[in-house]
Amino acid sequence: MHKAKNIYICLLLVIAAALLLASCATGQQQTGAFTQEDVVVFDKSCKSFEYDHINFATDKYEIKDFHKPALDYWKKYLAECPYVYLEIQGHCDERASYEYNMDLGARRAFSVQNYLLKAGVEKERLSVVTFGEHMPVKEGHTRADWKVNRRVKVVPKIMPQ
Repeated sequence: MHKAKNIYICLLLVIAAALLLASCATGQQQTGAFTQEDVVVFDKSCKSFEYDHINFATDKYEIKDFHKPALDYWKKYLAECPYVYLEIQGHCDERASYEYNMDLGARRAFSVQNYLLKAGVEKERLSVVTFGEHMPVKEGHTRADWKVNRRVKVVPKIMPQ
């Protein structure tokens, strides 16, 4: 019985090796359901990202008119890059409790997500995370430091398979 099992395992290994060699012969490395060529196209057409964040006033999370050019850019970006999703990261300055900052960061991120959903972006193309005060752009304790840290940062990522 062990001999038959060993032959079966060897046969599976030979088939796996043959498939691996066949994929190498085509010159395309497989990355999930995307080929290496797909990733190169992503790098060329979708990697440059003009607006990567918007800033908010102290204790605010509402979308204002001056945010809309960036938000509309992100919607257009997703339309042009079909295998990309956006990770929407909410951030705060350091001047409140951990719980308050985590909640405010989430509210900021969800306000961006809601705007994009209402603009027609599919929900599966958006993910939300809050970092509260834990990933500041600028370490410091001045008004200028706090101003740049109150933001939503948007990070384009290749969609998982």
